[in-house]
Amino acid sequence: MLKTATALTEIAMLIYWALAIALTLELVSIDPALMYSDYENPLVIAWNWSFFPIDIAFALIGLSARFARVSGALKFKLEIIVAVLMLCAGLMAISFLDCDC
Repeated sequence: MLKTATALTEIAMLIYWALAIALTLELVSIDPALMYSDYENPLVIAWNWSFFPIDIAFALIGLSARFARVSGALKFKLEIIVAVLMLCAGLMAISFLDCDC
């Protein structure tokens, strides 16, 4: 169950960033009512994009650990890396919410 939930989270991250890129390139349009709070604020935009590298890294490494043919030891190391990256992303989000920026 946990591995399924983690894989779905990783796939959702890739979909989210594909959509974010499509929005940035004006390939798609989303009703502003469906966007996150303060989505046009430059500080919020920069904060959101600061997650891009860490989100893509944990999604790709996690999916590789789960679905690529790798040895058990390497798979475990990759899963630890993914867990740390997910934790870092969560701490980044929490720290911004507590910021008086």
